[in-house]
Amino acid sequence: MANEKSLDELLKDRHVAQRVLDDTNDIFSSNPDHDSTFVAHPNYFIDWAKAKNIDIRWLEWAETRKWISTPSEQTTNLPKKPDKRAKDSRLVFIGALLASKNIDPNSANMKELIGLTEDFGAPLSRNTISAILNAISSAAVEVQDRKRVNK
Repeated sequence: MANEKSLDELLKDRHVAQRVLDDTNDIFSSNPDHDSTFVAHPNYFIDWAKAKNIDIRWLEWAETRKWISTPSEQTTNLPKKPDKRAKDSRLVFIGALLASKNIDPNSANMKELIGLTEDFGAPLSRNTISAILNAISSAAVEVQDRKRVNK
């Protein structure tokens, strides 16, 4: 039976692990491409974590057991990121939909937007919605700049 001190240590470790998981999820969800419908090959997530300097303590262990392929063994079947033009087009479309509902991306009611995604059956986190709204604002500025240059 564990003594009180060892139980406190176990609970502390669990709390720290949960905090790391929550923080990592927040970072991942801050990218508008990483919404609740995002699907990718497992190596995508490993590459993403490496790019964010997130320590994957078990990675070498899993690679030695051939449970995860090493970069030289990976196939090129990973999903392709949409090009900037396609991404900007989506953001402009979302911005137009928001405008049609008189919703300003710079001062939108976050609870209302979260509720919309829940009602749609694909709830998004506050961080994801915030990142999308910021991206919409940036895309709108770029569109306005292009219009001004082309006049």
